[in-house]
Amino acid sequence: MLRTNLATRPFYNERALYIALAALAVVAIGLALFALVRVVSLSQRQAQLGSQIGRDEAEAARLLQSATRVRKGIDQRELNAVITAAREANTIIARRTFSWTELLNKIEATLPSDVMLNQVRPNFDKGETHVDMTVVGRNVENVDRFMEQLEVAGAFANVLLSNEKRSDDGTFLVTLTGLYQGSGANDASTTPESGPAVMRTGNKESGIGNQESGIGRREPVPETEARR
Repeated sequence: MLRTNLATRPFYNERALYIALAALAVVAIGLALFALVRVVSLSQRQAQLGSQIGRDEAEAARLLQSATRVRKGIDQRELNAVITAAREANTIIARRTFSWTELLNKIEATLPSDVMLNQVRPNFDKGETHVDMTVVGRNVENVDRFMEQLEVAGAFANVLLSNEKRSDDGTFLVTLTGLYQGSGANDASTTPESGPAVMRTGNKESGIGNQESGIGRREPVPETEARR
């Protein structure tokens, strides 16, 4: 039997097209729902953060007012008296815990034979101990070597030359300052009001204040200045 298609247009299978369109519609609806859920979630989160910020600002304002009331209630004279007493106590502690023997031993261990120590002055300030030293050398290069050895040994840091003067005999009188890092060096918190203690040394063998040259000759030192 003869079969003939008498249609005026060709036959297309539209079922696959409808299925694809339906799948795309489902995906689009899913994406729209996901975006809607995210927008709602973010809006709620923003509202929560706004409320938290408001509470934090209110708490900060309350604490600021409380601090203002406390400051107004403090007697400034009593506060100054307490601060002064604390400084005096820290000064006494610093003087008693500071070891002159250890300091001089560390200096002597790094002191070149052609450099003589004339004066040592520790200064206690804000938990640190800075030491001023006056040394005598035949030339500046020897003093520079002494400064390097102090830092290399670890006893001092940031050793700087603060003053230099040439004497009539051709030697150089140099003032050094550095941060002392020995034990007990960080126990001080303030500078003594009566001034830091000063020690003038006179050890001939070590070259600390050589007596033969007349440089660094031991001078009478008040007990309050030379106390260790």
